Amino acid sequence: MDAASRVVCSFHCLLDKTCESFFYHYDSSTKLCEGHPSVYLYLSDASNQVSPHTQYYKIACEGGPSYRYDRAINTCYSVKEIRRSWYAAQLHCQSEKAWLLDLSDHQVASHLMNNFNNYHDPFLIYYWFWLGLTDLQSEGNYVWSHSSKALNGSGNWLPGEPDNANTNQHCVYMRHQDGRFQWGDIECTTDFIEFICQSIVV
Repeated sequence: MDAASRVVCSFHCLLDKTCESFFYHYDSSTKLCEGHPSVYLYLSDASNQVSPHTQYYKIACEGGPSYRYDRAINTCYSVKEIRRSWYAAQLHCQSEKAWLLDLSDHQVASHLMNNFNNYHDPFLIYYWFWLGLTDLQSEGNYVWSHSSKALNGSGNWLPGEPDNANTNQHCVYMRHQDGRFQWGDIECTTDFIEFICQSIVV
C-alpha cells in the first residue's frame, strides 16, 4: 500500500492484527508499505522492488529486545528475574525508558494477570514481583506510580492484605497463592523481590 512515511507504515502495521513487521520502500517517486506476519525476515524477502532506500522494521518496544510486545493490549513488558528494593526496581525500569508494571487500565490488568497466571515457566510461581503501586503519599490511598491513577476497585489482595504491618509497608508486590497471583504490601526497602517493567511500542 502507499504510505507517506515510515511512521504511517508503522501505524498501518499496528492496526493489522496479522502484521508483526514491515518493509518501507521509498525513492523520489514511490513510497510503499509492505506488512508481514513474521519478525524473522531479510530484505530479500520483500515482494516489492528493493531499492537502496528499502528498510525493514519490526514492531519494537522502547525498553529494548528483552521486552515482549503484547498486541492484544498494545503494550510491552519484561519480567526481571533479579532482586531489588522497590526504589531500585523503579530506577532499573526507568534506565530502560520503562516503568514498574502499571495495572490501572482494567483491560491491561485483566489480560496480563491472566497471562501471568497461565505462564509456561513453572518456576514463575515461586517469584515475588514488585508492582508500580504504593500508598507512599497517603496511607491507604494506593496510586500507580507511572499513570498517577488511584487504585480502581478492591484490587487482587492476598487474604488479610494490605495490613501495613509495623506501619511502614507502603509498596505492593504480587506472589502466587491458591492458583493465581495476588497482591500484598511490604516495606519498600525489601530487597529480595523481582519485578516487571513495562514500556511503550516504538
